[in-house]
Formats: sequence, structure tokens, C-alpha cells
Amino acid sequence: MDDSQQLPNRRLQQLDMTGLVNQNIWWNLTIMRLWASSISRAQLYVSSQHDPQSQTRDQEAKASPVTTFPKEMCMELLVDLQVSSSSKKFLKEAFSANANSPLHLKCQDLYTTDIIDHDFGQLLSLLDPLTIRRVDLNYGKIILNDVGWFLSQITTFQNLQSLKLPSFSEQEIQKMNSTPKTLVDILAAELSKLKHLREISVHSLCLSDKVEDLLRDLPCSLESLQLSFCSLTTKDLIYLARNQHSTHLIKLDLAGNKLTDQLDAFLELLKSASNSLKWLNVTKCGIKDSDFHKTLS
Repeated sequence: MDDSQQLPNRRLQQLDMTGLVNQNIWWNLTIMRLWASSISRAQLYVSSQHDPQSQTRDQEAKASPVTTFPKEMCMELLVDLQVSSSSKKFLKEAFSANANSPLHLKCQDLYTTDIIDHDFGQLLSLLDPLTIRRVDLNYGKIILNDVGWFLSQITTFQNLQSLKLPSFSEQEIQKMNSTPKTLVDILAAELSKLKHLREISVHSLCLSDKVEDLLRDLPCSLESLQLSFCSLTTKDLIYLARNQHSTHLIKLDLAGNKLTDQLDAFLELLKSASNSLKWLNVTKCGIKDSDFHKTLS
């Protein structure tokens, strides 16, 4: 092969390793350690290239000043993160080291069952805001005094498509509701900043007569909505039936809301969503067999 036929010099720019997080916490922890160690190994490799004879590469890598690399020399490692009390510290260190490594960790989907505190918020601030697609805090527990600050970290993720919010303690809810801006007001203001949001999950938060306040300013029509154990009223169900979201809903979770006294509004919602809806959860809603037959008629 002569020079004119030589293949171009190409470099791998992104390695997609998403989809590996599952229900096994020990597997997830192992995978998180692998991602974190990949950054430190990349730093050591660069250090060894500068001084191949060095016997103290690890020490030199830690002591070396921050190095920036040309874009063509860098590679993105696209991953999903499962953040726990065991992984939070070393993941923060790994993402803090991104700028000093030719291998850049990029998080696409983030999950946690951990306590959501300021340390967790600081980890969020280290993530690439344009890469994050999903944030699942459904099984987390928030213990922050400044919920607005935490939500402002979430809304920096401008390409976010799915947000599952954590549970809020009664003490926090009462404290926030005693201020001029209630928790629902703060949630609504921050959610309205997410231009690509298609899925919202809220659970165990009293939203009686407040669903419209929460959802009315969303830029996009929702495809998935969970409002479980939220004490929904007839007013809330009628709003859901008549707004722009109902005709786009594919998944709807209303578990834990008493629907028997507002069956007509619920049936109106089902009728409005009937052309798109594929998944429905109404467990623990008090619906009897006779009520269920009405939904099929």
C-alpha cells in the first residue's frame, strides 16, 4: 500500500459503557470503582510517558500540576452512575480529576439510594451538564435545609429527559410551606427550566389542588408521570385530563391516591390518555372490580 492509500490516523473519541447498572449493589459498586480507577490509571500512563524510567509514578501523578490535553488526545468514557455511601467519595475524586486526565468520565444516567446531602449536591456540580439524560433519586432521602439550592443543581442539566424526585420529610415540607414560597412553588419554578423533560416522578408529597401549579409551566409534554401517594383531588385529576400532557402520556402511575370518590374525573383522564397510554398503575387506590369494569366500557 503506497502513501496515497494509507488509512487516516483515527482516534477513539468516545466509549459508551452505559447500561451496566442493575439491582445488584455489589456489582454496581465494583463497576463504580472501575470507572474511578480508569481515571487514575490514565493519569499514571501520561506520567509514565513523560518519565518512563520513574519508579514513583503514582506519587508524581498526584504531585503533578493540572495538565490540559488537546481535544484530539482526549477520550470520553460514557457511563451510568449508582451513587451510594460507599462510592460517593471516590466518584467525587474521579470527576474532580477529569481535567487532569486524557480520559474524561461522562455520566448519562444517575441513580442513588443514598441520603441526599450537600456532598451529593457537590458531586452533581462536577458532572457534565450537557451529558446527563436521567436522574433517578426515587429511593433517596433528602436531608437538606436548602432544597432550592439542590434543585438548582439539577436544573443545570439542560438535556435532562427524566427526573425522579426523592422523598421529603414532613419536617422539611412544613418548614418550607411556612415560607412565602412553598415546596411546590420551588419545584415548579425549577422544573420549568428543563426544556427536554419528558418524565417526572413525585411520591409521598401532598399535592392536593396543586398539580396544575406544579406542571403548568413545563416546556414539553410529558410521556411518563408518577404522582403516587400525593393525595390528589378531583381538581387535580380534571386538570390532568384536560391539559396538554394527557394526550402524550405513555406511562401513568397514580398509586396510593383515593380515586373511588372521584371516579368520573379519573375516567375522564383515562379517556383523554387512551390513544397513547400503555402502562397504568392504580394499586392502593380503592378501586373495586365494579369500578374497574367502568374503565373498560
